[in-house]
Amino acid sequence: MRCYTRQECEEWLSGRQRQKPDSIPGVHVEHIDYPSEPYRVFCIARWIATSMTYQMPTLLWVAEWGVWPTSENWHLYYKLRQTYGDQRLLHEAPGHLFLQHEAEDLASFLQIAMLNGWGGYVLTHAN
Repeated sequence: MRCYTRQECEEWLSGRQRQKPDSIPGVHVEHIDYPSEPYRVFCIARWIATSMTYQMPTLLWVAEWGVWPTSENWHLYYKLRQTYGDQRLLHEAPGHLFLQHEAEDLASFLQIAMLNGWGGYVLTHAN
């Protein structure tokens, strides 16, 4: 996993002749509701990481945080991020690029993002 700045996320997309989904009129966007039972969040996160990504490099771009500040576990997020050798803050590098063999890593980051109530994009290498 590599952490990307906002600019690096945009460069990753433009290198694939792509844009953020919400900037393209009429594009199909999938919104997935979070389960009401917290123990089911990992199942959804793992399904997204293994099924929706088509086993391709995937960019998790966290674009929204601080919605429910009392529910955010920043300690857990930063400890997980530090295991990849990245010390930057989320607002400094909100992108997380996972290679095809890192689906379990993606699932863990998705789980934390979902439990923290964050919003963003899961963008695969495919269009």
